[in-house]
Amino acid sequence: ATGIKAPMLVAGEDVEPVVAWMNDNGFVATLLNTTPGNASSVKMLRSVILKGIEALAVEAFVAAERQGILKEVMGCMGDVDAKTFSGTLAMLARTHIVHAERRWEEMSLVARTLRETGVDPLMTERTEKSLRRSVDAGIAPADGKVPEFDEALRILSEKVIRGR
Repeated sequence: ATGIKAPMLVAGEDVEPVVAWMNDNGFVATLLNTTPGNASSVKMLRSVILKGIEALAVEAFVAAERQGILKEVMGCMGDVDAKTFSGTLAMLARTHIVHAERRWEEMSLVARTLRETGVDPLMTERTEKSLRRSVDAGIAPADGKVPEFDEALRILSEKVIRGR
């Protein structure tokens, strides 16, 4: 445990003196911006990513262990290890635009394999459903070109994950 050395984000109006005091007293605090709640939102959205990956990893690792291939599954992550984690996630969001349909089809086969291994494919089925949402939105570009990250997020926000 890192205690007070755990990095902290702080957001809100007139919080600069608080951040300065924290850093002067052994904390590691960074001023995010003046919008109250943004620091909490950053931490929550980080948790969405990490806890979601955690749940996927548990599902996959149990299946891999049951099949006697855990070492091989861990070993084939070299392409991910070679890049930054955030860069890998951004690349997945970009390529999602082009490859959602192929990935959706793959996940339905994966779910069946997990069931045959005795693993309830809870996360895999939700991933399959998420991919299907993109397929149904018809976002795949006719030219097959992978968009830049900001364009991919715009497409996903406007055409797939609609709200408000």
